[in-house]
Amino acid sequence: MSEKSKTGSKSKKKIRKRVIAIVLIVALVGTGTFLYLRRNATSTSTSDTEMVTYTVATGNISETLSGSGTLEPANSYSVTTLVTGDILSSDFEEGDIVDKDTLLYVVDSTDAENSLTKSEDSLEQTQRNYDRTVETLDDLNVKATLDGRLIDLEVEVGDSVSAGETVATIRNSDTMSIVLPFVSEDAKLIAAGDMAIVTLDGTFESIEGVVTAVSNVDDVQTGNVLSRDVTIEVSNPGGITPTTSATATVGTLACLDAAIFDYKEEGDVKALVSGDVTAINVSTGTFVHKDDVLFTMESDTLSDSLQDAAYSLDNAKLSLESQQEELDNYSITSPIYGTIIEKNYKAGDTLSSNAGTLCTIYDLSYLTMTLDVDELDISKVSVGQTVTITADAADGKTYEGTVTKINIKGTTSNGVTSYPVTIQVDDTDGLLPGMNVDAEIVVASTENALLIPISAVSRGNRVLVQSDATSATEASTSGAGPDSAANAGTDAGSGAMETTSLGGTTIPDGYTYVTVETGLSDEDYIEITSGLSEGDVIMYSQGASTTVTEVDSMFNNSGGPSDTGGMPGGGSAPSGGPGGGGF
Repeated sequence: MSEKSKTGSKSKKKIRKRVIAIVLIVALVGTGTFLYLRRNATSTSTSDTEMVTYTVATGNISETLSGSGTLEPANSYSVTTLVTGDILSSDFEEGDIVDKDTLLYVVDSTDAENSLTKSEDSLEQTQRNYDRTVETLDDLNVKATLDGRLIDLEVEVGDSVSAGETVATIRNSDTMSIVLPFVSEDAKLIAAGDMAIVTLDGTFESIEGVVTAVSNVDDVQTGNVLSRDVTIEVSNPGGITPTTSATATVGTLACLDAAIFDYKEEGDVKALVSGDVTAINVSTGTFVHKDDVLFTMESDTLSDSLQDAAYSLDNAKLSLESQQEELDNYSITSPIYGTIIEKNYKAGDTLSSNAGTLCTIYDLSYLTMTLDVDELDISKVSVGQTVTITADAADGKTYEGTVTKINIKGTTSNGVTSYPVTIQVDDTDGLLPGMNVDAEIVVASTENALLIPISAVSRGNRVLVQSDATSATEASTSGAGPDSAANAGTDAGSGAMETTSLGGTTIPDGYTYVTVETGLSDEDYIEITSGLSEGDVIMYSQGASTTVTEVDSMFNNSGGPSDTGGMPGGGSAPSGGPGGGGF
């Protein structure tokens, strides 16, 4: 072989070595950036990559939703007025705490009181008119005017009757009445209710009777004898008529002369209103009592009058109620319990129709805020969940809130829907309405979970785990867990890292890929629910970022890291780690 050929051969070997070195460098850089881009798979940084180890440990982890909002009072009210006039009193000041219905303003109500008086008078008059109309309508029921027997009924169904027309005659013949003269001095000894003996002329039949009245007026009888009339009633045995005469004695006192009987009562029944007969309830010869309905009539005119009267009465009542409510408006009270935040009117001011807000009241018993939660996360939120609240205005202090309402009416913007979640804050020391605050809701948490850095999980939920027992023991003795100093990084090799091939994939010597199942995660760590055990040592890249495709191909191409490729070491693990209360 010539020198020239030897020189060419050496040059080709140098070029090949340079290509292998470049491939190794690119592969190592890609390994670290893949695991970083599992969380931020957009960057293609070319910064240096270092492989670090981490001992699987337990800790607490929580998943949270966070956002910002503005504090609002539990309730607020702007007090306005429905009336105009001069303010007579306003006995409160800004900062005062008032109860519900506390009197705030008294406005001059002279005009309203006068209107109320007129409405009361109008209602009274309208009520009288209505009552009279009802009474008139009741007159369509023609009634008996006395107890007695119906002697004559002069109407039939369908007849039209005029007001004042005589429609029936009633006579009480069961009781007969007789008026007899007694000597005045004797009559003065007689009283209503005394028993009397009445003797019928002709038959000399004696019938018991009762004195019902004694006159106090003297009459002069024959021979200038003074007399007074005494009225006696007897039950008619059947033969007494208005032509029968009789005398009577009351005790030992006798009347001066005989007299004839008369029916106790007899009278005509007259229609009080006009109408058409619709029904007859009695027949001639029937004994009726006073106020019994003899027949009924109907009248369209009276029905219309009653309806008009009812409408007028209702309107008068509504007018009075309106005037009473109007008068109540002149006394302005607090609609809620709260603190007077702003007072815009005072005693002596005049309220116009555009007075606006008289004062503003806040209920500061607690504060609320609204957090807009994305549609992908709203199912994780429930009423009663605890919320951590912080405010720039209350530096260093943390408040506790509670989810009290989840509004299912969402708002869509740019194709994303969010739902308002109401949070109540009871401890408000140092907080005021209007302050901007940050809120964090713990939607899920796990204690004593197996945790590894989130960047250690590659595509397909694979983790690079140490399979060499000796190496694992050495790693465990040097420290374990995310809070351990040992997990600040382990040198992957002082020189070149030995690698092996498994199923066509080149991996660091002593390590193998394990498929895991994951649970909760935060910004730094992820829960492993299956595939790893506490104390396992894993390896992952840290400190550089490439694309996910580059990292995935790092240990999956035929030209992977060679025996002579150097692997950087001495890196440090992510700051922080699983703590007692989350991350």
